[in-house]
Amino acid sequence: GTATPTGSPEFSSPQEGCPEEFDSGTTYEPYDKVTVTRADDSKVVYACKAFPESQWCNVATYSPLNTDKQCNGDVCWPKAWNRVGGCDGSYSPTGTPTFDPAN
Repeated sequence: GTATPTGSPEFSSPQEGCPEEFDSGTTYEPYDKVTVTRADDSKVVYACKAFPESQWCNVATYSPLNTDKQCNGDVCWPKAWNRVGGCDGSYSPTGTPTFDPAN
């Protein structure tokens, strides 16, 4: 038999490090991730939700930094952002892929 080429490989890896800090001057789009550093120096990652909720990711009231209970007695950020979890450090640059010509 003969072997036929396959498609280009796709690589995925777990998130390491923290994305950029949330910045109220940045325009965020669906699925953008940000870091918020808490008062105790712990870092939490948030991801902007999909449309239509993503329209609120750039409104100060819905900022993950806003802890005021302005949405019917609750914080507003969960309407625009998903809490992804904690992180440590920063994203490190990715290396150039290497290929083994024998494979």
